[in-house]
Amino acid sequence: MIVTLLFSLSACEEKFPGEPEGDTGAVKPSIISVNAILNQTTQQFFLEAEISDPQGLSDIDSVSYQFIGPDSIGLYATGVLNDNGNDGDIIINDGRYSALIPPLPAGLGFGEIKFLFFAVDSSSNVSDSSEIFYNLIGFAPELTLVSITNIITAGDTIFLEVMASDSNGLSDIFKITYEVLPPNDTLTVKSPLFFLRDDGKFGDIKAGDGIYSVKQPTNPTNAGGSIGVFTFIIIAEDFSGLKSDELLVPVTLTDS
Repeated sequence: MIVTLLFSLSACEEKFPGEPEGDTGAVKPSIISVNAILNQTTQQFFLEAEISDPQGLSDIDSVSYQFIGPDSIGLYATGVLNDNGNDGDIIINDGRYSALIPPLPAGLGFGEIKFLFFAVDSSSNVSDSSEIFYNLIGFAPELTLVSITNIITAGDTIFLEVMASDSNGLSDIFKITYEVLPPNDTLTVKSPLFFLRDDGKFGDIKAGDGIYSVKQPTNPTNAGGSIGVFTFIIIAEDFSGLKSDELLVPVTLTDS
């Protein structure tokens, strides 16, 4: 997923939905900095908040985040950050509270999202909130030819492999389809729509590796099969409806 970072770190008195209550007039913890990094392969955000407290870090009771989704989704998820060296945190007790949040779902959509952070001490004093904005942008998937038998005898089976990639992750690939254009035909007359697979079945070698495959039988000439150059027209589509450019792959069928 390609993300554009719109950074805003602020300290404010405004209360947000679900934010803990506390004696904000008392000495309270502070959020020094916040960070959010998206792993484009796993589609997981790494969240981090650096915290200070006048009573020392041992006075911190919890550090939490809120995930505000794009458009009309509103509050999408909440969770806690930790400083225990586990569960996404890197160094124990260094004042940097961290977490890996679950992967972004394909149906989340695109647009501006926001993370809110706040800390609470042992006396229920709440820090001012800090926030980060991201603009999630959708991009169409891309296709690359991996392998195909370019010249075969009519009646044999064509084995075709293409690699799919998507900036929003492979989980955003909805389908990959192909049509076959016979020799001397036009782009306005195509065969029925077929699907390539990445489930390890019906010719696909390994499930979930991003390489989509198909075994396409052909008719022998003595059964009415044609010879000449056939063109595979392959298109990938993601869950938002964005489509890749057409990948055109020629295959020559001969009578011997």
